[in-house]
Amino acid sequence: MNTEFLNLLENNIYFGYFIINKTNGGIVKYSGNLNKIFKIEERHITNLKEIIWIGDIERFEHYIQNLTKEQTNLVQFEMYLQEGNYRVFTINAQYITESPNHVLILLNQDYNLFQNEINTLTERSNFLKEFTSLFNGIYFSLVEKYKINKIYGNLVEITGYTEHELLNDICFFDKIVANEDKEIFHYFHNPSEFGQSSKSIEYRIINKDHKQLWVNEEFRISKQDNNSFIIQGIITNIDRRHAAENELKKSREQLQTLANHLEMVREEERKEIAREIHDEIGHSLTALKLDINLLLKKRFLREDALEKKLNEMMHSIEQTIKTLQRISSQLRPSILDHFGLVAAIEWQAKEFQKQTGLRCKYLIPEDDIELDEHKSIAIFRIFQEALTNIARHAKASRVDVSLEVINNILELKVSDNGIGIKKEVLDDPNALGLLGMKERIHLIGGSISISSVLNIGTTILINVPIH
Repeated sequence: MNTEFLNLLENNIYFGYFIINKTNGGIVKYSGNLNKIFKIEERHITNLKEIIWIGDIERFEHYIQNLTKEQTNLVQFEMYLQEGNYRVFTINAQYITESPNHVLILLNQDYNLFQNEINTLTERSNFLKEFTSLFNGIYFSLVEKYKINKIYGNLVEITGYTEHELLNDICFFDKIVANEDKEIFHYFHNPSEFGQSSKSIEYRIINKDHKQLWVNEEFRISKQDNNSFIIQGIITNIDRRHAAENELKKSREQLQTLANHLEMVREEERKEIAREIHDEIGHSLTALKLDINLLLKKRFLREDALEKKLNEMMHSIEQTIKTLQRISSQLRPSILDHFGLVAAIEWQAKEFQKQTGLRCKYLIPEDDIELDEHKSIAIFRIFQEALTNIARHAKASRVDVSLEVINNILELKVSDNGIGIKKEVLDDPNALGLLGMKERIHLIGGSISISSVLNIGTTILINVPIH
């Protein structure tokens, strides 16, 4: 970090700085002007968290710990001045290259004052050069034509245009703002809104390489002596943040859809189980009740007739027991609890072959694999889902299953010779069966890959660390 730059901040009316330890927030160094504001020495403050409002500490820790070398976002935190007196400060944090465990925090003492008076600092080029390098672009633009007349920072790097192109195109912002956002851009940059507080807007720009980027603009409109209007503002590249937010939103929507799907599946399973209990077990028990009632009424049946009736009743009881075992296995196979995952995989493969008529060849270890209960259940359920998908959609005649442990990693492979899965289906976020498998494997720290060739078949490969 340039020492001259830090010296310029010592008694600056706009900015001060803290250098802190990234790990624990301990203050390594600070500018003298901040000592006056926070009375750091008088209050014996050694950690920046001591002067951040308690409600903002967790957000501050997250901001610092997730700081990247490219991050230049402006963030606001409420900070403690004295007893009962708090104030919101705008900060910008950046790595210090020569001291990786230290972070420079540039603290804005009066952001609006800086916006109004920054022209008086133009002669302090060293300060501006150092300061603006922390941001993704500071520009000054004439409102009438959105013509840039001054540039600081790396707006050139954001847009891909040269400084000459930026300064000489009178409609530059009309050219680079994405068509979808032109209306909102013009609305917020309306000259009639001048004199109000600083505003913030997010919109998309198209750089010289025709790549779309999201940017945030903090700006203020002011009127000049010649009745023209000036926009003073800071542009920050927020494309990565915006992409992360969209990914998070997409994930939440997928999880919500998956949760609704799983609830529907549960209801269908409950409905099916209720039907089987009512139709099969209920019918059998009712028949047994009628048979017993008949025996009570006809106490003096011939021995051969009595024996025949009792044998019929015994057969009915055996069938009822088998039905109960089948329903119980559908809910949770006892073999998984009693004999482990390997035996459960073998049992399910045999059951699948018996129920569907598809040839199911399996290659599994002779001994069981020691796994915790959560992993065993998840892998077994994924295996069941894979077989269900094959039965419903694959139109296959053969299924191959292999289970082995390689370098302490459990590997389960399920392949079929069916019609395959189209790429758009594999990539479809609404393919809830596949999404459910991915979510299950994610929860146990494993990975899943699905490869498919049309009219050749599909292979599902699962890898899960044993410990």
